[in-house]
Amino acid sequence: MHTALNVGVFIERRLALALPLRAALVLRGAYAAADELQAFANQTCAVSFCWNFSTYSQYADQTQFTPFAMAFPSDDGTPELEMAGPYGFGIFDNKDQAKIDAAKKFIDFVCNDATAGVEAVKTSSFFPVHSDWGDVYADAEDADLRAPFALMSNYLGRYYNLTGGWTEQRALWWPMLAEILTTGADVQIAADNFVSQANANIG
Repeated sequence: MHTALNVGVFIERRLALALPLRAALVLRGAYAAADELQAFANQTCAVSFCWNFSTYSQYADQTQFTPFAMAFPSDDGTPELEMAGPYGFGIFDNKDQAKIDAAKKFIDFVCNDATAGVEAVKTSSFFPVHSDWGDVYADAEDADLRAPFALMSNYLGRYYNLTGGWTEQRALWWPMLAEILTTGADVQIAADNFVSQANANIG
């Protein structure tokens, strides 16, 4: 199954969540993630699909309420691997094998050493992929705020930006949402059209 098709299913489920709240959403052709986040922080938008602990921290001074993190709905009521991520390291191939090997060793150390890895995670302000490291923020002042977001780690899927045609898919995404939420277009037909176009651009 194409990854873009998986993203299409992901989108259909997002829409199932969004449609009951369409009156609270203001979508226009150029509506971008930053616009959505700002509207959510201002409480002029009832839901955000781009919200996470990092963005919460960024908009904390403006967010005068307690946001509630939740997984996207699924047909059987059990959340699935739908959240984009996790983000990782990259190594440039500069044709110097010694430097490449050294970079790999450094990345392995930062990611897997139980001591350095925990500190690296805290520096990033994200969450570890090592479940045996436990809650690295248990003693933090904002532990209660982080907890709901930490649960989302259970639903991390493949980092969709790695899929060929990602740029084209992004350009199709917002117009599809705007079509559904502002013109009343059939959700299934619009989502199917999106999947078809996204799949056609897979490289």
